[in-house]
Amino acid sequence: LLHQVCKSGVCVNNIPGYTCYCSSGFIYHHTLLECVDVDECEQEDSCPGGLCVNTVGSYFCTCHPPLVLDHSQLRCVLPECAVRPFCVPPEEGVSLCWQQVSADLVCQSPLGRRQVSFQECCCLYGEGWGLQCALCPGTDTGRRPSSAEDCGILGGCENGRCIRVEEGYTCDCHHGYQLDMASMTCRDINECEEGGPASECVNARCVNTDGSYRCICWRGHRTRRDPWTRPNRTRDEWHP
Repeated sequence: LLHQVCKSGVCVNNIPGYTCYCSSGFIYHHTLLECVDVDECEQEDSCPGGLCVNTVGSYFCTCHPPLVLDHSQLRCVLPECAVRPFCVPPEEGVSLCWQQVSADLVCQSPLGRRQVSFQECCCLYGEGWGLQCALCPGTDTGRRPSSAEDCGILGGCENGRCIRVEEGYTCDCHHGYQLDMASMTCRDINECEEGGPASECVNARCVNTDGSYRCICWRGHRTRRDPWTRPNRTRDEWHP
C-alpha cells in the first residue's frame, strides 16, 4: 500500500500517516499520490537572459549570440563575464543595442559588446534594444507604425499600457505584473514566492497563474470564503 501512495519516491511510515520523499527535481503530488517532475522553467529566475529547456528531473539553458553561459551554466552573460565568476551584473536600464532587425522581427548585428540605454540605442545606433529585442520607434516613412513599433517595445506593452516619458517609452503594467527593466516588458508577479500575498493559501498549495494565482486545497480540506481552508473530505480550489 505504501508504494501505491508514494510512486517514484521513498515512503516512510509514520504514526499516524506517512511521509513521501522525492528525488531532486521532483515534488510530491497529493492528488496523483506520486513524485512528479518540477518544471523549473516556470520560475521567473530560470535562465536569466536565455532560454530555459525543461527535462525530467532537471533543466538546462541556452543563449542567443553574442551571449554565452556563465560558469554556473544557468545564466546568459556577455563573453567576458563567462570567465569571471564574480562579474558585476550590467547596470540597470542598459543592455545590448542591435543595429538591424529582420522582417520577421529578429534582432541582428549587435553593437559590439557595449551596453547602452534604450534611448541612446534607438537615437544613435540601432533598430532594436535588449535581450528581448525591443523595437525602436519607427521613423517617419509615410506609413503609420504598428502599436508595437510606436511604443518601441516588442509586443506593444503586452500586459500593460505604453506611455511616453522623457527618455522615450515605458510600460505601465497591469495589476499582477511588474516592469522588467532589462527587457522593458511587463512580467507576471509570482505571488507564490515566500512572503508574497499567496501566503494566505493555508492548508493548500499555491499555483501561480498569468497575472494572478490560485489556491488548491490539500486532500481532506475544502475552501471557505475566507482566505484559508478547513478540514473536509473533498478537494477544491479558490481564486483571489
